[in-house]
Amino acid sequence: MGFKKEEEFYSLNFNDHIKKVGFVGTWKPKVYNQRQKAIELLSKKGLIDNYGRTGPIKCPDILRKYRIMLNSNELNSPYAKVFEIIKSGSLLLSPRFNGTKRLLLDNLYAKYKNDCSNIMKIAKYYLNNESESKDLINRSEEIVKNYHTHSKRIIEFKKILENLYNEDRIEEIW
Repeated sequence: MGFKKEEEFYSLNFNDHIKKVGFVGTWKPKVYNQRQKAIELLSKKGLIDNYGRTGPIKCPDILRKYRIMLNSNELNSPYAKVFEIIKSGSLLLSPRFNGTKRLLLDNLYAKYKNDCSNIMKIAKYYLNNESESKDLINRSEEIVKNYHTHSKRIIEFKKILENLYNEDRIEEIW
């Protein structure tokens, strides 16, 4: 049996997580104002470990290492990292983005305001409320496992191609 891409994203035991916010990704260019502000605010209180750009080898280990992982919303759309963070067993700390209801994630992550005005309050709350953090992590992991893995997308794509080939109506899957 071969390696499945989604197997690189798995959870650690919740109690093994570092009780901080983690971040991986680009944040220095001017386009990332929101990320910069979020990282700056969380850094002032020592609540974040910022790894910056890490590449695909280190990223999964970092994602599963922290209780909370920071996401931003410069494009107002979901980044692939949203699902990777969730599948890695960390709580997603993100502003609302387009598609949260459609992706079944609307109430399954820690939301902060686009201007970052409440990010400290939200981060501290979920770092200190283990049962709520665990609950959100478990529920969001279940959604990602059931609807948003690579193998699920391949099955959906196959069905779409079959329907196109057979000139059938393309049904929305989720």
